[in-house]
Amino acid sequence: MKFAFHSIRWRLQIFHTLALATVLAALSVTVWRLENTRRLRSLDADLQRKAQSVMHTLGPRRGPNDLSPAAEAIAYYHVMFGPDKAVLRTSENAPKEIPFPEFPA
Repeated sequence: MKFAFHSIRWRLQIFHTLALATVLAALSVTVWRLENTRRLRSLDADLQRKAQSVMHTLGPRRGPNDLSPAAEAIAYYHVMFGPDKAVLRTSENAPKEIPFPEFPA
């Protein structure tokens, strides 16, 4: 009994199918990686814009001498923490050791 897959036509058909599947898989992986990179860059740009907006709102670094007389009575300071809970930026009149604030769940 002769099998159909022993034919050169079937072998060539299977080879072409596997070659096409390999090319499609490689293209799919490439497209996925490019889209993933594009989304990460878009997210980074968006976070950068928001961080710049926050920094602009906070204004330049101000020391205790730059405060108005009314603000001196309040004696405020600011502290900016990073995602790793490290202090990124503080005003000059901030205390030296400031713990990361605990937020209710």
